[in-house]
Amino acid sequence: MTPQPYDNLILVSGMPRSGTTWIGKIFDSHPDTIYLHEPDSHDKIKIPLAADCRQLDHYREVMRHWVDSLKNNTAVEVRGKLPLFSKRYLSGISTFIFNRNVEIAKIGQRFSLRFPIINVWKKSSGHGITVWKSIQSTGRVGVLARGLDGIKIVQIIRHPAGHVASILRGRAMNKFDSSVDDDNVLKQLLATEQARRRPERLADLRRMSLEERQAWRWAVFNDKAIEELEGIADAMIIRYEDICRHPVREAKKIFAFTGLPWDVQTEEFLGYSTGENREGYYSVRKKSIEVAQRWQRELTPAQVSRIMAMVAESRAGKLYREEKT
Repeated sequence: MTPQPYDNLILVSGMPRSGTTWIGKIFDSHPDTIYLHEPDSHDKIKIPLAADCRQLDHYREVMRHWVDSLKNNTAVEVRGKLPLFSKRYLSGISTFIFNRNVEIAKIGQRFSLRFPIINVWKKSSGHGITVWKSIQSTGRVGVLARGLDGIKIVQIIRHPAGHVASILRGRAMNKFDSSVDDDNVLKQLLATEQARRRPERLADLRRMSLEERQAWRWAVFNDKAIEELEGIADAMIIRYEDICRHPVREAKKIFAFTGLPWDVQTEEFLGYSTGENREGYYSVRKKSIEVAQRWQRELTPAQVSRIMAMVAESRAGKLYREEKT
């Protein structure tokens, strides 16, 4: 029996603090998409974070089973990420039910109560394009691209100093736990081909400053994604800063690549999501170019030098060789 192709599935992937939430919401703003916010953070895929493409046959059944189960995920964290948008595949009553359901589920969260989101997509599953947004899968996009026939992958890369500055800010605000600096992840990365080409070993990483260690992770994760997606027609790599500078132009390119027609609802979202700054570490309403350049005000010249030295010889780092630092 021939496996079913996944040509109605788009993966928007990137490291944490790389603009994935905003870009995911650009996709969600399209009236034909079914948006899933980080389902692999909510319901873990049993595939390593730095999966080896040579083990594809071992992972193939696991990933296909997990992706096929996405339609049954009714967690508010996955289905109810704000803001919400009108969808062509939902009737007026379905939209009303869904929106009220999300409101009730979010109120319940404040009291540690869990209310599932009613699956209003059952009758429309053949009409919507599913968009899976992930901050977990940068190190396994190669496996996903090869194991899920027809999937479109948009891999986002953010300036290393911007990524690290945002991680440091999040740590200071207690938005992240120690997992962003986890030895287990470092050990997985050290086993990759990309890390083996570098001189650093675990003892070296432990002696580094937090920003140097995060820059090392950035370089290895992103180099792995770049190299494993090279030559795959259904995958594209975008720089976060490019879409921040030219939101409509770059979003149109991404939509064209993924087969989505341009829609006025997306253009409206880009207008109000980039026109003002709203407080909140995870807010999608910010002046995008100011956010992209914020690291230039937050990091010291010494910190920037250490970060850029760590990524200088990486393929991902070379994407930013001409950027102002």
